[in-house]
Amino acid sequence: MANDITGNTNLEKIEFYEVHEAPWNTNATDIGLTTIQVGQITTLATAARAAYNATLAARAASKSATQAYYDAVAEMARYGSSLITTIRAKAENTDDPTVYTKAQIPPKAPPTPAGPPTDCTNLGALILNDGSVMLTWTGTVKNGQFFSVKRQDFGSDTWLNLGSVRAKTFVDGTVSQGTKSAVYQVFAHRGDQVSSGCEPITVLFGAVGLAA
Repeated sequence: MANDITGNTNLEKIEFYEVHEAPWNTNATDIGLTTIQVGQITTLATAARAAYNATLAARAASKSATQAYYDAVAEMARYGSSLITTIRAKAENTDDPTVYTKAQIPPKAPPTPAGPPTDCTNLGALILNDGSVMLTWTGTVKNGQFFSVKRQDFGSDTWLNLGSVRAKTFVDGTVSQGTKSAVYQVFAHRGDQVSSGCEPITVLFGAVGLAA
């Protein structure tokens, strides 16, 4: 009950009767109780306190037992994993697939193919003070992917291979003095596969700063 003077929780109720045991016992007659009644409530409060303490102990034991369970499973899993690694190494080193059959475990799954390379996006260019061109783009270098950069100078039909990087930036310092403009394109590579190339960007020379 909301206005229960003994308290709203079980523990508060226990503590209420524990606190009132002595004054009730001393003043039993004056407050309308008998010593038998006071003795009974004292016995009940003592039993309730013991049950509460047992509950706390059980919770602590349960928590400890649960942690011990988790620790035991983790230790088993770690050691078991090392045994499985040893078994698979035996099968691979001896090239004997019957090792898997005898151990009743599956062979190690082959790696998932990485798939074709993915083109970069957001290709940008900046003309540096020394006349070189810094290219930047967005892309991934996961699963062995890298990028190659090509340039086509103004008035030329030839695309020059400038180099490859496993990064998302490239500096071209090979632009000839007097070049009016150049088109850059970046290609993604993974293994022997090559992407179709990102959207080309045209760089207009003659002023230091952001390229067109």
